[in-house]
Amino acid sequence: MTETGRWLGSALLALPLACAAHLFFCAHSHVAWAEERVRSIRAPEMDWAQGRRSVEAELRASGYETVDAESVAVEPSGLLAELRAPGEEEVVASVTVVRLGRTGIAYVWLARKNRIFRVVASNEEPAIAAHVLSLRVAELVTLQHEASFEDADIVPPEKKPDDDVPSTRHPWQIFFGVGSSHSFGLIRPSVTLHPALSYEVLPIFDVELGGGLSLRRGSEAFESGEVTYGEQRLALRFLVGTDIGDRFTWRVGSALGPHCLEIQALDRLNETSTERRVCALSAGIAARGSVRFERMSLWFSAEPALLLPSVEIFDETTEVASLGRPWLGLSGGLSWRL
Repeated sequence: MTETGRWLGSALLALPLACAAHLFFCAHSHVAWAEERVRSIRAPEMDWAQGRRSVEAELRASGYETVDAESVAVEPSGLLAELRAPGEEEVVASVTVVRLGRTGIAYVWLARKNRIFRVVASNEEPAIAAHVLSLRVAELVTLQHEASFEDADIVPPEKKPDDDVPSTRHPWQIFFGVGSSHSFGLIRPSVTLHPALSYEVLPIFDVELGGGLSLRRGSEAFESGEVTYGEQRLALRFLVGTDIGDRFTWRVGSALGPHCLEIQALDRLNETSTERRVCALSAGIAARGSVRFERMSLWFSAEPALLLPSVEIFDETTEVASLGRPWLGLSGGLSWRL
């Protein structure tokens, strides 16, 4: 056998061994990476749920196990401190996702670098921003395993992360809407204006001060005449509830406050008209659902209540109407988080 023949034979024998070694190394490497964990921290005050779920899905697709964690921080500095803090399980990275306007932002702590990186993706469409952000985060977490990884591979923020975290909590919210308000048994309800100011004490608890003002008077006709009424009301509401998905929110609670009626009675038989103003205490239940679009929301509310005492209207000696047993207000409109 010639020298060339022996060389070719050796190469052919070595090729299967090299392939087997390569496959073994890849499989071993994949198993090692699949066991590595990334902690995903949800911050109730600042969390962008859609972006967080997209990042978690991309990390799992890249071979990492994601570990859910709940933040107790209410300030950005506290959230960044939790990223660095060791958890119950050893992780190679920690990530939290927030959104400011059209920009999705992920703060990623890498264990091997012991520093926090800021990853940004901007798009008018939240779904697109979430997808781009998830790809960039997964790439960053994976890059730290490369021997050639350098800080320059990911552009760091110009400011320190502690100074650059957006405060996405907007506790104050103003409401503006229109609706109808009437007592059961009346023919024609009044059309009312509904402004309100709300403060989010906790993510599940709001305190709200709202009002109602008649734009068109309600009325009740009877045999000898007609009664019309206008109303002004003020209500202090204590509401609890939660989010449903990324956009839907519901609240339910109590409402208490003064309810004043300006009543005008027209007696057609005697051709007389009388006016009086009556105020009563309104006690009821408030329920509201809303659909969020960034800081603006579209909302609908129902508020059944009792007037204490109820207001009776008489035709001479006969009661023709009783207002406030019960009273129902329905409204809808727009709100804005300040």
